Amino acid sequence: MKNWFHNLKVAQKLMLISVFFVMPDSVMLYLFITGINANIQFARMEQKGSQYQRPLEALLELLPEDRQLALRAHGGDAAALEQLRKKQTQIDSAFDVLEEVDGQIGTDLQFTDEGLAKRKREHYRARTVRAEWDALKKGLKESDPKDAAAQHDHLVADIRMMITHSGDMSNLILDPDLDSYYLMDATLLSLPQTQDRLAEVMAHGEAVLGQPAISNQERQRFAIYAQLLKEADLDRINGSVQTALNEDRNFYGVSPTFQENVPPVLKNYLLAAQAFIDLTNRIVNSEKVDVTAGEFLKAGQAARDASFKLWTVADSEEYTLLQNRIESYQNRRTRSLLVAACALLAAIGFVTFITRSISGPLKQQAAELKTANAALQAEIVERKRAEKEMEIMHANLLEVSRQAGMAEVATGVLHNVGNVLNSVNVSTMLISDRLSKSRVAHLSNVSTLLRENDANLGEFLTENPKGKMLPGFIHTLAERLGVEQAEIKGEVEGLAKNIAHIKEIVSVQQNYAKVSGVIESLAAPHLVEDALEMNGAAFERHRIAVIREYADVPLVRVDKHKVLQILINVIRNAKYAVSESSNPEKKITVRIGVNGNNRVKIAIADTGIGIAKENLSRIFAHGFTTKNDGHGFGLHSSALAAAEIGGSLLAHSDGPGRGATFTLELPMQEKVKS
Repeated sequence: MKNWFHNLKVAQKLMLISVFFVMPDSVMLYLFITGINANIQFARMEQKGSQYQRPLEALLELLPEDRQLALRAHGGDAAALEQLRKKQTQIDSAFDVLEEVDGQIGTDLQFTDEGLAKRKREHYRARTVRAEWDALKKGLKESDPKDAAAQHDHLVADIRMMITHSGDMSNLILDPDLDSYYLMDATLLSLPQTQDRLAEVMAHGEAVLGQPAISNQERQRFAIYAQLLKEADLDRINGSVQTALNEDRNFYGVSPTFQENVPPVLKNYLLAAQAFIDLTNRIVNSEKVDVTAGEFLKAGQAARDASFKLWTVADSEEYTLLQNRIESYQNRRTRSLLVAACALLAAIGFVTFITRSISGPLKQQAAELKTANAALQAEIVERKRAEKEMEIMHANLLEVSRQAGMAEVATGVLHNVGNVLNSVNVSTMLISDRLSKSRVAHLSNVSTLLRENDANLGEFLTENPKGKMLPGFIHTLAERLGVEQAEIKGEVEGLAKNIAHIKEIVSVQQNYAKVSGVIESLAAPHLVEDALEMNGAAFERHRIAVIREYADVPLVRVDKHKVLQILINVIRNAKYAVSESSNPEKKITVRIGVNGNNRVKIAIADTGIGIAKENLSRIFAHGFTTKNDGHGFGLHSSALAAAEIGGSLLAHSDGPGRGATFTLELPMQEKVKS
């Protein structure tokens, strides 16, 4: 290899070094572009969730109206019967749209038998709910009014659950930007909730207001409805949409259509909803109720219509915000590729220049040497002159050799400098990316707002709508800045720890046949915390709580990196088991103590999917796994590593769905005899 490299020409050596210099940058560019593509795909999945929700929202509007018309038709209202037929035709059309959308993107959103079964939602397929509607429509004439109303309510509950599933599977619930996040909160959660509740209140009001008198119990129920419509629905929707409008300028620029289209429909909804709430409170507070069922239904329908109009406009604007985000990422990707291309062209030009600056003089020296040698052969008879020519030739050879040595030195310097610059570039890009997304600029906006209202600060903070929101915004901003600081610090600390760990693993593999791992006296809690920290992001992403129960234990005598490999493997398995479980309590408990055999015991217990009894005896066997994408090497290698350091790894579970506990026992440090 060494001889082959020395036999290369200078230009070839420089080109080879340039290739090795470009490779790490190419890898980093690939990772950067991959990250941008992942963000684009994330936003496109959100758009699919919004697209799937549209026919569901239409059904959420139509089904309660069909329920009311069916009740009137049963009561003998001929006009209601004709309206019922038209409404059923509209519902059939909405189901047609739903099935068409389901055929296009249902698989992406896991509206499949397998995807729904994982989450215990097997019933919520588009075709299943459509069949339920067809059965309801077919038997509507013969069914009891109460049964028909219950079937309608069940269908509405199915539609609400399908909206929830589309939000869970389309990333909408995880939206990273404040403007689209709060708008998503309104379209995915708040507005469907208030639309469902408005239909429920209207149905109850129609039944009660048709009676001669209203009982105190019914008044209390109306009071509860009014409070829920005000606090859980109207206030939440108003707060979410206003926050989205305020935060719009902070993400990918102001959306003119968002700022123009949303406020009017929001105002109409607030007025209509408040009017219906006031009418409901009037029923509660009046000794003699003077509100007719028709008046009550008219006000409720106006509020529902306004809520669906607000949903339609907000959904369209949310789609636009997501499209703006996608275009921003696409532009960033294009700029990155252009910068990389320019850098590559500059590098090629620089290498060409260096090659010519070195090879040109060498070629010239070689030509002169050839001429001198020819002259020496022609004038061999003239000894003195020949000797003098030999001295000149020798001097030329020394100069050529010196320049060749300088080329070798330059080659080495270019290589080393390239590696150093690449490392600096990698670290700088990672930290710079985090800092570029910092929300610290928001402090300037807060300062400006306070300075503008300095003369009446108390009144501004207590009376002005913006002022009321300011303390909560400052609190949220402080938390966000704290999180950003912790993320950057964690990025630096985590990078150092992971690099040290990877370096030690490589070192152990390279020297495996020569020496064993280094045995150290270490504190068990420190080892556990290092392993937990390496999985911290996964715990936060899956919302898994980590409970620590550490007893005061002696130091252990172990190979640090083998123990870390075992703990990381077991903790990741626990995280997988908890995230795949339907158990609402997602928790991992780590206990450290001493057993009766004078060993330190580290137990990792989870509330996950558990282990079948017949699998406990095979869990550590080579190649055995219960994961769809598992390979069966992790626990097997962990058990072997535990035995190599003088410890053991044990597993226990009470059965499927009841969690599992893995216990690692490690040898203590022997006490020094006094």
